[in-house]
Amino acid sequence: MLTSASLATGTVIAVALPVLVAAIQSAPQIDAGREVAMHMSTTPADIVSGSPGVVASPVISTYQTDSVALRLRWPITWARRDARGAAWMSSVNW
Repeated sequence: MLTSASLATGTVIAVALPVLVAAIQSAPQIDAGREVAMHMSTTPADIVSGSPGVVASPVISTYQTDSVALRLRWPITWARRDARGAAWMSSVNW
């Protein structure tokens, strides 16, 4: 049983794991940087966008905080082999 804050209250999802398939393209790419500006939000945005420049908030700098940023990029695609492999219910109050 797993929980997620991304689901509406009372939503239950069941997945048959043998039905899932993943297509993975090459090895993951891992980058590290000490001079990186990052937008620290769950809503992605450019650091500066538009004209005049609108600055995203909050933004931190790894240089100013003496830290290292790690980034993992790995092209992966998930799919179901059979449409019967996943089901969900809403308004559940068990």
